[in-house]
Amino acid sequence: MSLNSDQGINNIRTINNISNEQLVELCINKDRNAWEVFFQRFLPVIISTIKNKLIRTGNYKLANDEDVVWDINEITVTKLYKSGTLRKCKDTTGIHFWLIRMAENDTFDWLRKQRQTKQLPKRQIDQSMVTLTDNINVLHPTDIPNYFSGSHDQQPDNLIDDIIDNINSITNVKNRWVLRLSILRYLPLNDHELTCLATIINRSLNDIKDMIADMEIDLTKKEEIKEASAARAATLWYEIERLQAMLSEARRDDTGNSQEKINSYESKIKNKEKIRSKHLKQCNQICRPSYKQIAELLRFNDKEELQVSVMLKRGRSSIDVSIMNLYRLT
Repeated sequence: MSLNSDQGINNIRTINNISNEQLVELCINKDRNAWEVFFQRFLPVIISTIKNKLIRTGNYKLANDEDVVWDINEITVTKLYKSGTLRKCKDTTGIHFWLIRMAENDTFDWLRKQRQTKQLPKRQIDQSMVTLTDNINVLHPTDIPNYFSGSHDQQPDNLIDDIIDNINSITNVKNRWVLRLSILRYLPLNDHELTCLATIINRSLNDIKDMIADMEIDLTKKEEIKEASAARAATLWYEIERLQAMLSEARRDDTGNSQEKINSYESKIKNKEKIRSKHLKQCNQICRPSYKQIAELLRFNDKEELQVSVMLKRGRSSIDVSIMNLYRLT
């Protein structure tokens, strides 16, 4: 596939289909659309690596603090997008693992600086720096441990057991299944649950599996939208930074001819910040089936369907703080 490396020539749909090596080449040549695809493709890797690194150094609460994760992410994004660090990747066929090492080291640097200013425990920092020969254990962005805060001395299997126990403690069967289905993306139904659900709502097991499969397809699409929003938010962040620098320069201009530029930059910054805020809101949302999908699966009548959101709010009151941080039901 032949691509033009001039900025803005290639559309996103075309770039989506190229190899990682071609994508990196376009990014190095400052193709804006290529950068957007780059972050869409690799931002989940960067984010999950940061969270995984924080967890493996014992900083569980920090791993669940979106502001912290985003701060570290912006360090990596700035190096890639603004400082030209991507050029240092000599073997672009291994860009995935190269980005993992970069994100791990940026997380380590952030932790080290926090220890210097906020006295984070030294044991959480020591032996955290990775080298080019270290093995890497990468968690997928939807891995359960990445979303927990509280009870961190437990193993993931125990945490999952606790989640199920908390859900099962809800006495109202409908509330219980509404809540259980709402976390389908992060905790898929096992065979036993599928069989129980089929029995309870008097549907065939195959029908249940088909409906769950449709839900999972929709949830995957929602996750893709989140990733695209995160990528766009990353590129907008740098564009805002660039405009801020230009605005500062214009304000230092004492020739008296800069007010028009100042107004233009301020307007552009305001618009981009508004758009970025929307993208951040989108990418921070938890993916869950729609109320309608849950109601249809559980054979709710019209009146009950309207109560699904109420059931969720009531059901979540029985779930502890750590689970709420995981599911973020609102």
